[in-house]
Amino acid sequence: MEDMKPMVLPESSEMGGAVEAALMKNDYSKLTADQKVVVYKKVCESVGLNYLTNPFGFYRQKDGTEKMYAQRACADQLRAIHGVSLVEMKEEFRDDVFSVIVTMKTKDGRQDIDRGDVFVGGLKGLDLANARMRAMTKAKRRCTLSLCGLG
Repeated sequence: MEDMKPMVLPESSEMGGAVEAALMKNDYSKLTADQKVVVYKKVCESVGLNYLTNPFGFYRQKDGTEKMYAQRACADQLRAIHGVSLVEMKEEFRDDVFSVIVTMKTKDGRQDIDRGDVFVGGLKGLDLANARMRAMTKAKRRCTLSLCGLG
């Protein structure tokens, strides 16, 4: 295995403010691919995540900005790192929206509640089942991020 070089963030003056835009405004659109990898790895390192599991994804908004998004792998790792566990889960269905409300706690006893909502109007069978799972994943991810300071 080749030697791992320590990650060094370029000075902001070298990047023309692109790093500041990425970190302060969550806009990665101005970074080169190499710069994005360096910042991505640094963010993962700062919260103890394994970047090889792709804990974050990127999505481009209509206004052209590119945001970093904490994915399920991020929440799964954070739960393990911080000892976050599920205390209670409730399901609701109203106006074609399926909701999952979760209560979670950390190993030191802090608790939080959050929800995941998905539109399920007209869905049946496998599509409905997948939407319900997506609502649960969203609720657990959102609650985990809130408890771990990444809300």
